[in-house]
Parts: sequence; C-alpha cells; structure tokens
Amino acid sequence: MHLIVLHHGLWGKPSHLSYLENSLRERFGDEVQVLNFGGNAGNRTYDGIDICGERLARTILECLSKKSFDRISFIGYSLGGLIIRYAVGILEARHMLASPTASNANAEEKLCVRPVNFITVATPHAGASLRPDSTWARVYNMASALSLSKSGSHMMLTDRDGVYLPTTGCGEIQSKRTRPLLDAMADPDLPFWQGLQRFQVRKVFANTINDRVVNFTSSSLEETNHYRRGAKWVVCDAKYPSIVKLVGLTSADVDVNEALVQEGEAEEEATESIATEREIVDTALGATTVAALAATAATAPAAIRKMLFYVLLPVLVPLALMILLAYYAIARTRHITQGTFRGRAGNSVDWILQYRPQTSNEREEDHPGGKPNTRS
Repeated sequence: MHLIVLHHGLWGKPSHLSYLENSLRERFGDEVQVLNFGGNAGNRTYDGIDICGERLARTILECLSKKSFDRISFIGYSLGGLIIRYAVGILEARHMLASPTASNANAEEKLCVRPVNFITVATPHAGASLRPDSTWARVYNMASALSLSKSGSHMMLTDRDGVYLPTTGCGEIQSKRTRPLLDAMADPDLPFWQGLQRFQVRKVFANTINDRVVNFTSSSLEETNHYRRGAKWVVCDAKYPSIVKLVGLTSADVDVNEALVQEGEAEEEATESIATEREIVDTALGATTVAALAATAATAPAAIRKMLFYVLLPVLVPLALMILLAYYAIARTRHITQGTFRGRAGNSVDWILQYRPQTSNEREEDHPGGKPNTRS
C-alpha cells in the first residue's frame, strides 16, 4: 500500500487540503492511505520546522509500524514543504527509506518504504526573508522573525539551530550551533539532502508573480524569475491555464519573447487607458455620494472621533501586541519542552548526529535490488 503524507502551511489546518485528500482517495481507492497531518495545526506551526517535523515523523513511524506500507509520497504546501523535508531527513537518518529499486517484500521486512513522490507548493526552500538592502526590508525581516516565533526565525534565516556541521574525515557529523537550520537542511552531507535523493519524482511548484511572502526564486530554487523576462513557457493543461512550465530557450526564442512582451505591454497600456477613462466617468457619477459621506464624517460629533482615536486605538494596539507575545511565548515554551536540544534518546538530533550515509554496497545488502513497483 502507498502512504501519501499531506501537510498544510503556516496557520493552516488539515481542512485546507481536504479537497486534495478526497481527490486522491476517489482516484486510487484502497491502493493508497492518505495521512492529512493535523498535529501542527493553527499556532502550533509557530513551534519551528524542527519540532513540527519531529511530530510528523513520529506519526509516520506509528503508521508504518501498524500497517504494511511499501511506498511513501509527500505533498507539502508553503511551510509544510519545509516540515516534510525535515521529516524525510529523520526517516533517512534512521535508514528507513529504501533505494528506488528495492523489492517491496524486503522493504516490509526491514520496516522500510520506497520513496516515490516529493512535491512542494509555494515553499520557501531558501527562506522568506527580503534582501536587506533597505530599512523596510530589515524591519520586515526582524518583525517576521519575532512575530512568528521559531518558525519565523527559521524562515528568515536568523536562527542558529542548524547544529549539524559537515561530516569530518572519519564520517562523523559534528554538533555546534553555527548556522541557520535551512542552511543545514541544504547540506549534501546530511540526511535531509540524502533523503530527497531517494525519491523517484521531485517537483516544486512556485507562484511566478504576486506572491509577496514566498518569492519565485526561493520556492522554485532558481537564481532568477525567468517569467519576468519573457521566458518561453507553455500551459500544461487547458483545464488549468494558470499552471505553466518553462521550455528550452534559444536566442531566436528570446528575441521573439521580447517582442511579445513589448506587444503585451502596449496592449496593457491601452487597456489601462480605457479603464482610466471609465474610472473618471464612474467617479463623476459617484461624486455626490462620496461628497455626502465625506461631509458626514467631517461633521460627526467630536466626541465620537475622540472615542475612536483616544480609546479604541490605544486598546486595540496593545491587545494585538499581547496576543502576538502570547503566541510567541507559547511557541518558545513548546520548543524548549518538546525540543531537540534536551538530549533525549531517540530525538531527531540524536538520529541525525548518528547518521552515516550508507555506501552503495551496504544499501544493496540491506535492501536487495528488485524491479520497482510502478503502481501509483
């Protein structure tokens, strides 16, 4: 049986992915079991990628121990993509991800599963911080790191929770807080990276425009946003015209694309001009109503205006700050009490510090080769 793991994003809950969950069950029936994880719902997503990843990994281990699964796939949205990456690292550190050619019978015997699909949607793989080249960007990064507690510091790359240094010459992983967690999760010597290599299919989906939080380059792992430069792209499915993909570019394609971009910009300017004219007409028609509303607001009793400004505002602002601080304190407390730095046996840091990548011969001995099962 195929275990498919779904994980929502920041502030999310399982119902956000219920449509996908139901679609998978209707499409594949008894061939799959969908784990739409809810252990990190709501403000528990504040607790940090590592803590959330541990919770997910424990639930996956419970599922694998209770039922016979031979394959596993992951789908993560936004922050959920980072959480499933961490969980994959834990499974790899425990050598529970079989090679793509491992036989299903042997995988069941060793409590191992064959990784099939790893999919993320709008996930900040390289972080969600803005380039600190302006005061606004620095303020935004600092406020996000503080207001979102541990998860915020992980996504803004201000933490030092990447305790795993590169392996030494003797193959041992050293422990020292020297770099952000996302930096450590991108280290080819660590199980987070090694685990991703086991999957037969790895896909990332990114928003090309209008995503103000997770930019295209971070979620697609690209150096630049090709779509903003008139890149050649095609629609994957007529039913979903908003999903596109890049295709190979030649110098001739670049010239054609530049011409198309210029033509498109001209059309947009013409459309905007027409829209502006319509707005002027609409504004003229509604001028009386606007003037009446403005006059009403201007002539409102001074007592009402003073009440709004001197009473409600000073109450609402501290209340909002208190709520944010409460979420921050709760998340920090959970990170300390349930965290990975207490030295408990079996926690994720212990697993990963004890991790040593298997050689091809060792992996073949543990998981003898066989034809991969091609079922979905």
